Amino acid sequence: MDYSGEYYLTGVMETGCGINLKSDHTFDFFYAYGALDRHGYGTWKETDTNEIELNTSYGSQTPFTISKEENRNHSGIIIFFPDYNKILLRETKINIFKNGIEEEQISGDDDKFRFKIEHADKIVVTCLFYFDNTAQLVPANADSNYFEILPNQNLPLTHFKNAKYRIEENALIGKFHLLDDFKKYRFEK
Repeated sequence: MDYSGEYYLTGVMETGCGINLKSDHTFDFFYAYGALDRHGYGTWKETDTNEIELNTSYGSQTPFTISKEENRNHSGIIIFFPDYNKILLRETKINIFKNGIEEEQISGDDDKFRFKIEHADKIVVTCLFYFDNTAQLVPANADSNYFEILPNQNLPLTHFKNAKYRIEENALIGKFHLLDDFKKYRFEK
């Protein structure tokens, strides 16, 4: 059976959302709620259990990159976002990892995040509006303690990993991770 076509989310107020299943087994996705817009693309397949499975693979596209790193004369790590939307900055979480120790901060004073940890093996940046699209950044220099991080155009990408939707006549029914992982949603063709 040909399941290709446009499916739109129903039953959710003030939200525009759709999945376009293409006949070549690729898909496009969009989500709009207020000023928050998301999009995605990937591949789909029909499973043996009468479901459609969506998967995205954006390869090396990351939502944030380290634009500058230095070893400065101060204690702890400082992370600065020079060109980042102030509203998104207040909804950003950073986790620093060093030798199995983790330190976390959400938002920062004067647009800077300050950590007690002296150096990082890994920096994980998550904008909570785009919680499913984190960046795992590895410093180029183990002695760096000052970082400037920039958002990329890939920040609004939505990720689907083995997302299954039951096929029911002209609809797809399943969980939708951007809303509520415990509820099932209906996308009408």
